[in-house]
Amino acid sequence: MRRTARLVVTLALAALAAGCAGQGTPTSAEPTGPRPYLADADAHGYLSYDPRTQALTGYTRDGTRRWQRESIDPYEVHCVLTCPDAVISLRPKATGDGDGTGAPTPADNAAPAADTTGTPGVLWITGTAATPAGGADTKIHWASSRADWIGSTPTELLISNRGNITRTPLKNSASALFRLSPDGSSAMISTPAGATPESGWSGQSVDIGKDGPGLGRSIASIPGPIGCWSPDGSRMVTLGKNPSVVSAQDGAPETGLAAEFASECSSGPSGIAVGEYRPSLDGNTGQATLFDGNSFRRMSTSHQLADASGFKSAGPCVTFTQHGRVGFMNPADGSVKSTGIQGVDTWEVATGELWALHPDGRAELVPVGPKNCPPAG
Repeated sequence: MRRTARLVVTLALAALAAGCAGQGTPTSAEPTGPRPYLADADAHGYLSYDPRTQALTGYTRDGTRRWQRESIDPYEVHCVLTCPDAVISLRPKATGDGDGTGAPTPADNAAPAADTTGTPGVLWITGTAATPAGGADTKIHWASSRADWIGSTPTELLISNRGNITRTPLKNSASALFRLSPDGSSAMISTPAGATPESGWSGQSVDIGKDGPGLGRSIASIPGPIGCWSPDGSRMVTLGKNPSVVSAQDGAPETGLAAEFASECSSGPSGIAVGEYRPSLDGNTGQATLFDGNSFRRMSTSHQLADASGFKSAGPCVTFTQHGRVGFMNPADGSVKSTGIQGVDTWEVATGELWALHPDGRAELVPVGPKNCPPAG
């Protein structure tokens, strides 16, 4: 799940930012307050989570609720091959709180999914059937099936290829941040190299081919955790203070980005959008800077936007949410406009569309084209 994985690195990056924190100084803080969010999505459907009710729900593209689990507290959630089939990595539950797999509720026009018991850890949902698996300290970062997946424990990287699991020691993997390449053929897992983020970061790649996932190259040192890949998959952008561009082959720094701090980044057709969040007396604000996806030249920067988050390079624009609505930014000069489209969170899909999540946990597909971008100011 993008959000839970990002929360781990956000806490780590907070320590990096603490030394320069002050009024108006960039930090890794994001707009606070419980609100529903998209855990994963694609052109076939989406997964939404409401932390207020601890309800995780899988929807199909036409808006049908396929399944729902209540009273669930996941580390990560990802779609399996296509949404809304999912794999859920569960947080350990306190004694007396049940097995942690949550309670099933009926899908739209369907019988309730049968509840199951087992050691909490990983929950696989296919159709309306839920199957728990062991490994209470296991997080699944990517999966195409129950036989082919990539995961980790606090000490190891786990790769399952056709059901055969390879275990590789991975230092500080409890704070692992997983990023998939644009074409899905490779992934990078960033972990702190030492006890604190100031000690630097390291990377471990996983190759994902037609024969399933396999262990790739190790990178001993990278300037920060990987936030996103370049559109062509040859380079990666780091998060934290003084973000930089590194080689996807060996992690060697290639150039710095003209940004003081990167809280998140997103790669897409319009370039690489870097989001930076700042605290203020009136609440957190966000700012987006767009960089060329090849030269990494800064193209445009928005002004500080109150309660704005989720900056994404989607289609020809940069998208974001603000005050519960979807907004768009012109890539040429950073001009922004808000819309009447409800959106507390968004997720871009390869079809040139954007899932916009409503406050009630349901989403709508929004086409993203040139007409969405505001005119240059």
